[in-house]
Parts: sequence; structure tokens; C-alpha cells
Amino acid sequence: MYCMRHAGSQPLNPGAAHDRLRVFLCHSIADKPRARRLHQRLTSEGYDVWLDEKALFPGQKWEHQIEHAISESDAVLVCISSKSVNREGYVHNEIEQALQAARSKPDDAVFLIPLRFDDVEIPRKLREFQWSDYFRKDGHSVLLRALEHRAATLGFYTPDSAWSVPKNDPLYCALRARIFGQDAAVARIVNLLKAHKSGLTDTNRPAGSLILVGPAGTGKTWTAQSLAAVLHGDESKLIGINSWEYQSERDLAKLTGAPPGYLGHRETHPLLSSEVIQNAQQDETYPAIILFDDLDTGSDYLQAMVKNIINNAILTMGDNRYVDFRRTLVIITCNGARLRREETEKTDMMPDLNSRRPAEGLSIDLLKAVDGIIRYSPLTTEAAISIVGQELEVLAKTCRTLHGVQLSFSPLVAPLLASKCNASRSGVRVLLRTIREYLKEPLAWELGREQWIDGDVLKAAPDRDGSGVAFSKKLIPRTEQS
Repeated sequence: MYCMRHAGSQPLNPGAAHDRLRVFLCHSIADKPRARRLHQRLTSEGYDVWLDEKALFPGQKWEHQIEHAISESDAVLVCISSKSVNREGYVHNEIEQALQAARSKPDDAVFLIPLRFDDVEIPRKLREFQWSDYFRKDGHSVLLRALEHRAATLGFYTPDSAWSVPKNDPLYCALRARIFGQDAAVARIVNLLKAHKSGLTDTNRPAGSLILVGPAGTGKTWTAQSLAAVLHGDESKLIGINSWEYQSERDLAKLTGAPPGYLGHRETHPLLSSEVIQNAQQDETYPAIILFDDLDTGSDYLQAMVKNIINNAILTMGDNRYVDFRRTLVIITCNGARLRREETEKTDMMPDLNSRRPAEGLSIDLLKAVDGIIRYSPLTTEAAISIVGQELEVLAKTCRTLHGVQLSFSPLVAPLLASKCNASRSGVRVLLRTIREYLKEPLAWELGREQWIDGDVLKAAPDRDGSGVAFSKKLIPRTEQS
């Protein structure tokens, strides 16, 4: 279930537009493990959940950040248990701030929800609010009904089928097998593709246009590559545009071809020609995938061209021919590299990410033109382990092909490597660097020590102190050479 604001509704307050219900988790340190699990579950269901250890950065004034987060939240969950109800600590200040915020809401607003983790007496100051017994069998579903009611009141819509897809859908399963930790984003993309395939999208626009927003290393570019591989059989079918290469108007000639009278006319091979789009489609039932990577680093001229493609599905080339983009899926990635302050000061339509402005550097007109803006969450530990596991499979196949050795891994290797970097902060690039440093480089030395033959076995497992990876080998008997 994904809670998203209806297009016709207004943001809660100017300058703070957002597209998901924001939920603050108020809890004591004694309830931290259960709060983490609740955070993970609600986040996977599409809620924007604020948890201190996930949201705070080193050096921030945490008291100020917590106070600000409570004031910006759409709902506050006050977690209560027998371990925490009588404990002293800052949690009581959080409750007071939540109570103060609740007093400014209408009397019938579902804003502050006491959440009992076990059968414990509700503190006196919270008794005026109906509580939810999360420890009961239906505890989570009851909580979701309350959040859905709050979302509906604020102008979000939360139908069960909004961004959900059947778990056994072949396209959904194929993409999830490649894209880890972004299930809500995958479901959104699959639904858009299904609508296009059913003929329910606007025939005068591209099959779809999406902005993928999030920190570096969360899988945005990889999503476009995976779509090309799954839909058309090969990642090379992706039409990829590195936006930082287009910093001036004349750079656009690389995309459209040089106009008449310019050097290179009829000799420049445009990157967005009809032939290129046609060659990017192996399965004609699905659109060609066009990626404008890090569009926020490109020029305003490039953004204007992309907006025109999305609005009209037509691009005029340098030789005055027209290219039809109606059978393309336009994907834009954005890290928020630069901020166009003059526009954010004039509008409250900028969607939010962690900073409440996820698409910094993109024009407001472009944000309004696309079919959707999908936020990418930081990698979870589970997603990092899955990515490592996928890399280990590739590495084992490589060793088998190049060296004839059967490489196997202990089940503890993937969690060990994932723990060596904070993937939620650093992203997949640092994770891959960790794999190279702790596994691939030692493995290269190990492979160089033997003349491997088919049937030899090499196993990787954590070393004795758990700080790295150790190898053990089992060689088949060698025959004497005459």
C-alpha cells in the first residue's frame, strides 16, 4: 500500500509539499528493536517514517531536529511498553511536543496515536486518545486503518491496488530479482507499463515518464538498465544520456544532429534518431527505454528539450525530420545536485525527499509534466546482503569460466561484507568497493598460487576474528606427467 497525495489536493503548508504520509516514531531506547521493525514495515508499505537513527546525521542538533520532525509530521506514533512506560529520558519531551502539536489540530483529527507494544497501562496524559494494541494479532492492520483515515483526511489516496501488484506477476518478479530494496518503486513502474500495454495511457505522449529521485547508489540508473534487460533482452538496449555532457545549447546537436549550415550537418549521427529508438526495442509490446541520467546536472536547454518530448512525444531533428517518442519510456534520474533557489522561493509545488526537496535542480514545469516522481530509499541491510549475494554468484561463474575452479561461499560471507560499510548512507558503490577490497583482491592472490583444473574447489568463509575472508581449497589428485 502506498500513500500518495491526490493531484488535486493542496499541501499542508506552503513550502512543504510532499506526496507521502509522514509518520514520526516516538519511542524510548528500551523499545528501539521493536521501533526499528515497525519503521521497516511501514516504510515498505509506502509511509515516510521518521526514526532518529535513520534520519539524524553526525553533527546535527538532535533536539532541534526532533522538534522540527514532529512539527512537520502528519501523524505521531507514541510507542509504549512495560519496559519504557516508567523510564525517564528525552522520550517524555517528545511526548510533550507531540501533545502540543496535537492541540493545534482539529478535535476529530487522527494525529497522535498511542501504540501499545504489550499490555501496559496508558500514561495519564495520553488517555484522552484512543490507543492501538500493536501486540494483538490484528494490531498492524488496525494501525494501518488509522493511518489510512489520516491520509484520506489530508487529501492522500490509499487504495489497496494503488501501487501493489500480484507477487507472482512475471514482470514484477523479474525486476525484483535485479532491483533490491525498492519494491514500491518497482511496483509503480510495473503498473505504468501494464497501463501502457493495455492501451490506457495518453496516445499523444510517451508511454510513460518518470523521475527517479534519491541518494546516489540506491539503484536509480540500475533500474533503467534492468528495464532494458528484462523488457528487451539486453542492458545495451538502453538509450542512455549522460546529462552532465550537455552544458550548452550547441551540445544538443549530439542528440538531434547538426542543423543545416553547421559543420557536421548530415555527418553527425544523432543519439535520439528514429533508428536508435527502433533498435532499442526487441519486444514491440513494450516501449524503448530512454534514460536521462542526472538530469539536474545538465543545462536548462536539455531540460527544456526533455520537457518537450514528454509533453508532445515529438522531437525536431537537425535536418527537420521528426522523431516519434510515443513508444518510449522516459526515465529521469536526479540526485538534487544543485538548487534553483529562484524557483523554490516562488512555488510550493516542489516534492520532498529527506530534505523535503527531492528534485532540486529540475525546473518546476518539468516536474509537472512527468507522469510520476518516485523516491528511492536508502539501502536496507537486507537489500545490501542481497546485492552482495548477487555479486558472489557472478564471481563464482567468472572463476568457473576463467580458472576452472568451483568457488563456493559460506552463508556468513554476504552478511560480513555488507556489515563492512554503512550501505544506507554510502550506497551500492561503496558496497561494491568493499567487495573488491575484502574479497576480490585476496581471491586474486589465492587464484595465482595454484594451477587450477576442473574439479578443484575453493571455499570462502569469514576468518577467525571475523574481520575478513579466508579461503580453503580442495584439489583433486594430479596425475604424474611422463
